[in-house]
Amino acid sequence: DVKSEIQSIKYEINTSNKQQVFLGYGPPPSDKKILKLESEIIELKEKNKLIEKDTEIIKIAEIAGRFDVSDETIKLFQIRYTLEKLITKVWSSFRVDSNGIENILILNPTRMLNELGKSEILDKDILEITRGVLSICNSAIHDRMTSKRQRDFAFENSRIVYDTLSEMINNK
Repeated sequence: DVKSEIQSIKYEINTSNKQQVFLGYGPPPSDKKILKLESEIIELKEKNKLIEKDTEIIKIAEIAGRFDVSDETIKLFQIRYTLEKLITKVWSSFRVDSNGIENILILNPTRMLNELGKSEILDKDILEITRGVLSICNSAIHDRMTSKRQRDFAFENSRIVYDTLSEMINNK
């Protein structure tokens, strides 16, 4: 049990550090800020001669080609995104209070998952499976080396995680 708790703490620290790096963009720009950004884009296009000039349109490479992502990576992102949304729903449906923290928006999904485990709302087995699936998805979508076996594990077991978490909400 102590070994499991230590592993949980290591996982939380590791994931928290990664999320701070990858989620540190700040809040989305306001509509007013977007107007300013759009004018900056026009200036940038003019500077780089990327707008119409003398009725001749300079072709810009399509965006899809610039951001090529494998279908497998997209599916792993979809799994992570869906499971993190579901963890938030479970968290809010059980109203877990993490040391007086009531606003669920300030907790990341990893912290919510750990608190659900500490509160014994989530069984330790489903907690470990969920962590494993999310960890594999996170590593893969951030282009860190994952083995085929790891990715297959995420694909094959994401359904049981989803069904288990959904069932918790439905049976609440």
